[in-house]
Amino acid sequence: MLAGVGASWYQWIEQGRAKNVSREVLESISHALQLDAVQHRYLLRLAGLSETPSELPHYDMNLLNQVVNGYQPNAAYIVDRYWNVLCANSAALSLFGPELASGNYLRLLFTNPRVQSRFVDWRREAGHAVSRFQAHAAGYLHDPDIRELTRELREASPEFTGMWDSRDVADRTCAALDMRAGESGHRRYYQTTLDFTFVGGFGLVLLTPSTDPTDDRTTPATSLAFDANWIPMP
Repeated sequence: MLAGVGASWYQWIEQGRAKNVSREVLESISHALQLDAVQHRYLLRLAGLSETPSELPHYDMNLLNQVVNGYQPNAAYIVDRYWNVLCANSAALSLFGPELASGNYLRLLFTNPRVQSRFVDWRREAGHAVSRFQAHAAGYLHDPDIRELTRELREASPEFTGMWDSRDVADRTCAALDMRAGESGHRRYYQTTLDFTFVGGFGLVLLTPSTDPTDDRTTPATSLAFDANWIPMP
């Protein structure tokens, strides 16, 4: 036996069958086997557990900024498991607004009228974002920071509450996104989210402009003109 655990239990954990094993037992195993951070996260996931906020990895922000800046002139930004924006390149800030630089994507989407007005169809993107976040956060729903974020958004936005309660969970890691362009038109982008391997829910979000000229449309200025006071209605 090692760390008070028999050989059969080790086999079940390795096969992902030990769903009732406690975090304390796994921590003992990790310590006995001298697992590194990646191996430790892998062990937790085999047992259906997620790492705690204190176990999340730390990153070199200079390196993350180099990653997003490498996608210029296309928009790119990186979020953590809570969808806090860790860094964004200038193309992303131009597309979503300067608020993106230090905000939480969901908070901005549901509580910031200026950011909301950047979307041609705010309700569509808001619904898609909630369904993506529910799928993304499925392993972290007991995280106190996830709970606090959803509680805050429920209080701030009836639209978020309705969308969250609908449980319309979907992947949508690749989807079309129509954004306003100037005062009388919009441009279509294809948004792709790439997850970091074993990195606590981090994601790289890329927006590539459509190459189909029919995707860039001119629409009446009354429906698309930028208005900082505009708020999507139910």
